[in-house]
Amino acid sequence: MVAPTRDRGQVILIGAIVIAFVILGTVVAFNGLVQTEEASSSATSQSVTHATVAESELQQGLQNLAAHDVQRAGGWEAIIDDERVSTALRDDSEWEDAGRSLGELHGNLTRSERVAVTDIRVHHAGGDERLEAIYGERNPPGHEDILERSATDGSRVLSLNLTGWTPNMDGELVIRETNGQTTHVEIESGSDPTPVTINSTSDRFAGERSCEADAVDLVTGTIENAAGSCDEMAIVDSSREYEYIESREGNGQFTYDLVAIGDVVGEDDGVSASVTVTYTYHSNDLRAERTTTVDLYGDLE
Repeated sequence: MVAPTRDRGQVILIGAIVIAFVILGTVVAFNGLVQTEEASSSATSQSVTHATVAESELQQGLQNLAAHDVQRAGGWEAIIDDERVSTALRDDSEWEDAGRSLGELHGNLTRSERVAVTDIRVHHAGGDERLEAIYGERNPPGHEDILERSATDGSRVLSLNLTGWTPNMDGELVIRETNGQTTHVEIESGSDPTPVTINSTSDRFAGERSCEADAVDLVTGTIENAAGSCDEMAIVDSSREYEYIESREGNGQFTYDLVAIGDVVGEDDGVSASVTVTYTYHSNDLRAERTTTVDLYGDLE
């Protein structure tokens, strides 16, 4: 009776060993699968990160070129004085050339990193994204917009320069942001049209701001020939979005220059304010065609 008991014990021991090896093999296989998935996920995540960085570099490259164009021309005031928005800034075909040049440069810089950006195509985004300008315009009589009202996207104002006046003039500008905040600018001249007195009140700042001068840019705050002390007159923020700018009825007229990304009433000049960039990104782990829209001038001071 002893022998069968010993045999049964050996069978049980062998079975336990087999089961242990099966369990061990399963654990090892599972751990390998998890590590493979984690490595694959990490590689994919890293590729997506590289693609995002590459796109950001392309955007910044185009925006830096736009900023360089404005600086090379002497800034918005010089561009307005010379009435040359369309000659100082790039047109669509020049942006296409710039995109190809940036693509070649980026490809040379990233080739050693085993990533590349190729097949770059830059083209006008279409729609209302235009930078428009008007020079030396007299404000219209009555309640009339000089920056068109937008039912959808707001406009960004890059320069609003009040430059000239008729004698014994009084007028008003109403500047309304898309968030509802409103700024009022009252303009008065005497029998001698210069200097002019400009008074402003706003939801954005307390009290009243005043200045007596020959000309004032309400975006940059630049003042020409101040007759005395002037308050800070940079009351229009180029980073904010505006619903409209309206000229209210008064006596006489004032003269203004306006540059905005939006619909300037009676524009004299304009260029594309944004471009669409399509390109192919490829690396060892990822290949994809991507599209992005670049705001060229919106962040410029």
